[in-house]
Amino acid sequence: MARASVTIAGEDAPNLTRLLLRFALGLVLLLAFVVVLGRTFRPELEGIGRSFVSRFGLLGMGLGTFIADGFHVPIPPQFYMLLGISSGVPATHTLAVVGAGSFVGGWVGFLLSRRLLKFQAVAKFFERPRQLAASMLERYGAWSLVFVSILPVAYSVLCYLSGLSGFKNRAFLVIALFRMPRLVAYYYLVELGWSGL
Repeated sequence: MARASVTIAGEDAPNLTRLLLRFALGLVLLLAFVVVLGRTFRPELEGIGRSFVSRFGLLGMGLGTFIADGFHVPIPPQFYMLLGISSGVPATHTLAVVGAGSFVGGWVGFLLSRRLLKFQAVAKFFERPRQLAASMLERYGAWSLVFVSILPVAYSVLCYLSGLSGFKNRAFLVIALFRMPRLVAYYYLVELGWSGL
């Protein structure tokens, strides 16, 4: 059986099968982590969730996600999803504020990193990735952006790399929009783990 790989501008990109397996493994680990947390620390996490939501509200969940995705703070949006689930916040509310926070935070990270390209040393350092991004977009069009959006890379890192690679606003919009189905999938995975399967 032939190995699935993607060729970008004459160079082999990471093996697609390996990337998809890493992504799937990440999902399984997230599920397992939430199951263990839910079974081991359920009362404590419910108390933390209720306390956080009563003190900071939905705005706090959205702001936390904004900071995580805009500035690469190591508290991922899944944490705020777990807070919402453990405190009984409706799924639509949690998804709306986490999605909005992620979307706006991603754009801030993207725009800040693009500003860094105005510094000659930074622009020179990222010249090769910018050329690869341009050739990838030229060769594969929007499908390359769909592929990039499902890579097992932290979204905040992807936002900064997109900006530093010189992606246009429209190209980054595709990546940001494909973030939303991932957030929905993460939410329901966290919810499944919290219910103990």
